[in-house]
Amino acid sequence: MTLLAGCELTSIDPAALIAGGRPIADSASGYQWFVGYYLDGVVWGRIDAGRWVLASEALPNSCGTPNHDGLMQARLFGPNTEAYVWRDADTHELRARSLTDSAEPSVHTLRPADAALLVLGDRVVDGRDGFTLMAEANGRRVVVPLEVDPSLAPGRHWPVRVNVRRYFTQLDSGAVRVAASRLVNIWTERPKERR
Repeated sequence: MTLLAGCELTSIDPAALIAGGRPIADSASGYQWFVGYYLDGVVWGRIDAGRWVLASEALPNSCGTPNHDGLMQARLFGPNTEAYVWRDADTHELRARSLTDSAEPSVHTLRPADAALLVLGDRVVDGRDGFTLMAEANGRRVVVPLEVDPSLAPGRHWPVRVNVRRYFTQLDSGAVRVAASRLVNIWTERPKERR
């Protein structure tokens, strides 16, 4: 275990998280969301009634296919923790680590900082079983694990956001840098009123 400012970093066994390229960790671990990057596309998922439900089940022709050999990296995450799984470039074996929030550091510059990032898609194309196919005019598409109200995505507004938490460390020189980051949440946001 490595202690960074505001979190604990731990190596974990990927077999406890992923089997056959699909998430298997239970919701008691604190994970609510999943995003996997496969050779043939991205697959989002969520815990629903105690089991993992994936976009590939709701809209199978619009996203990647979960499978062990095609998995490049994945994140299982929730409000206080994230497990990150990746394929080692040399051995091609899966590796994993967890980041779990701990007590905030007393030094203000080392406190974790959250940032909201946009998720692809400024229009709703389709939706099923709590998943929404989002698209852009240039043809890019992604299925997100949320029901997105079409009025939130009238074009030129990207309503889906993902929260990224950044953790910091201080170098011997005194400089502060990002040491690790993790996903926290995914949600929708209304467009701001124009004045």
